Amino acid sequence: MAARAGAKAKTYHHHDLPSALIREALKTLSKTGNPDFTLRSLARRIGVSHAAPYAHFPTKAALLAAIASAGFESANARIQSAWNDAAARGPREQLLAAGRAAVHFGLENPALYRLMFGAELGAESFSYPNLRAAGNAAFDTLVSSVRALRPKDDGTGALAAWSIVHGLTLLLLDNRIQHGRFADHEKTIESVLAVVVAGIETR
Repeated sequence: MAARAGAKAKTYHHHDLPSALIREALKTLSKTGNPDFTLRSLARRIGVSHAAPYAHFPTKAALLAAIASAGFESANARIQSAWNDAAARGPREQLLAAGRAAVHFGLENPALYRLMFGAELGAESFSYPNLRAAGNAAFDTLVSSVRALRPKDDGTGALAAWSIVHGLTLLLLDNRIQHGRFADHEKTIESVLAVVVAGIETR
């Protein structure tokens, strides 16, 4: 079928198309709050053939894994940046800054955050090397952050911190924290992170 007169077709080099698909999927995810899109619908939106995405993502799950990988990479970059910015204030403040960055990443990207940790991929997430590597890199950043404060930590402190930060983020996303003094969410984040860091310091 001929293109409409005056229509401007979008073209992508082979190596550009995966990034274009991920960007369009992230845009849709942010707008709708869920991953209820198809590879065909994404192809239509960016102006390529329905078959084109399958050369890079054979299934929707493969695309979702790539999106989740991008999410972990973005979160990790934000956490590392917060860590570096707090360097002059010492490891305790660095760990607080890292935790703060992790919570706010989730709050600012709710649909992406749920995809990264949710049941959409489930056990399948371990079958995608890039996603596994991105998740591990984010956790390794946390391990390094904890060890700067407690050098002999065997990873348990990092896992505990991650569990609490993740739980807090989900509670805030689901609007489950409304009681009394916890209604001020920013103060609640600071209070919870202070308890986490104090626990790591004294463990």
